[in-house]
Order: sequence, then C-alpha cells, then structure tokens
Amino acid sequence: MYRLIQGTLRAVTFRLPAYRPGQSPIRLPEKFSVFSRYPDDPMILFGLANAYRAIFSEPPWNENWPIEKTLAKLQRELAGDCFLVVMRGEGSLVSGFSWGALVSLEHLESRIEPALGIRPVGLAEALRKQGTERLVYFDELAVLESGRGGPDPVRFLLRPGLELGHGLGVFKTMFWSTPKSKIVPLATYMGYRPIFEVEHGGKEIVFLLNSDFLPLLKVTQYLSPSKIVRVMRFVSLFLQGRRNKAGS
Repeated sequence: MYRLIQGTLRAVTFRLPAYRPGQSPIRLPEKFSVFSRYPDDPMILFGLANAYRAIFSEPPWNENWPIEKTLAKLQRELAGDCFLVVMRGEGSLVSGFSWGALVSLEHLESRIEPALGIRPVGLAEALRKQGTERLVYFDELAVLESGRGGPDPVRFLLRPGLELGHGLGVFKTMFWSTPKSKIVPLATYMGYRPIFEVEHGGKEIVFLLNSDFLPLLKVTQYLSPSKIVRVMRFVSLFLQGRRNKAGS
C-alpha cells in the first residue's frame, strides 16, 4: 500500500524539479507567513496561542492548554534549523499553523518527551533501522474548523518544512498524532506510514514517517487543488478496494 502511494506520487511528479523557498510555480499565498525562529510580534504569538488552545480543546484531544504553557512550548521547539508557518483567516488572526525543525535521532526522543508527556523509548532505534539519522520533524500542524476545506491549508502549512529539509539535504519527515485524528488518514494518502506506537493518558499515539518526501514536496509546489484532489481520490479508492478485498 505504502509503496503504491509513493509510486503514484513519484509518477505524477517524475519530470518536475523541486524548487527552493519562494521559487516554486505555485507561490505561497499572502495569508501564510513563514518564520525561521520564535517570532517577536506579540500579536502573532497571542493569535497562535489562542488558535492552538482552541484546536486542542476539541475531540479527540480534549486538552486544556494555558497560554503560558503554549508559548513556552513554542519557545522550546523553535530553535536550531526550525520553521513556523502561520495561516491567517477571516475573523481570526491565526486560523492554522505548523512548526518543527530538522532533528537528529540523538535528540529526537528528548524533544518529544515534554510535549507527549513520556519519552518514546525505542523510536530512535526504529527509525535508525529504516536508515534514518536526521529528519524534518513536525511538532504541530493544525487548522481551526473555520479554516478547513480543500487541500490548500494543509499543502501550504506543510510545504515550508519540506523545503527546509530539501535545502539541507534531508528527505525524511515525521510527526505523531492519535489514530482518531483526521490528519492520520490524510497523511496516509500523502505517503506517510506508521513506524512506532505508544499509549499515554488513555490515548493511542502513532508516529508516522514519510521516508522520501521529495514527490510530496513537488505535489505541493506544482499541482493545482483540483489535481491534488484527483490524486488523493485515486489513492482513497484503491485503499478502499484493498480493504474490501481483505474483508471478503
């Protein structure tokens, strides 16, 4: 399944070059802002913290994040070769965001521990067996309900992190979530696959790895929303057919 998805993305983008930030044919819309460090603007920070608190108070997370704790998390995670993408929305200063960094395996588990609440012991070893030493790690990627719809919010929140990795010669990327989150099936259509699982606080947590995100990066740089939807629909129909065949 994973190989078919990756093969489909490679076939669609085979002859296309990958571009550096700001040079791709489909430009980043004005409502998206990209930062390479913790932003100085208190209005952006306030809007970002409020959006984060609102999104993670919803199911399946049902969490309570004080502003101070959210800002401390941001300050801790926006260091080194990092990125922050902020999406503005109508009636809200921030309606979506992503952030993360280029992380080596020796620092990965300790980076995840404060956010997850436990150290995912064994994750680094599982990744090392996949030939991974450094990857683009997404700490967060989320969109308020009012900003959801179509592929563009996820496309443009995802792309700057992938462009960072591409520019530094790293082509693997990972994030974690709960299988109950809507981002997990969506990530499967984008070439991610489960690599490690833990349980904490009554929630199942799955780590998803894309071991070659170059085709996905090209999709975000070249394809129109309608073409992205068609590719995802093809993958979805294939996966549904495989599930039906396995269940018969």
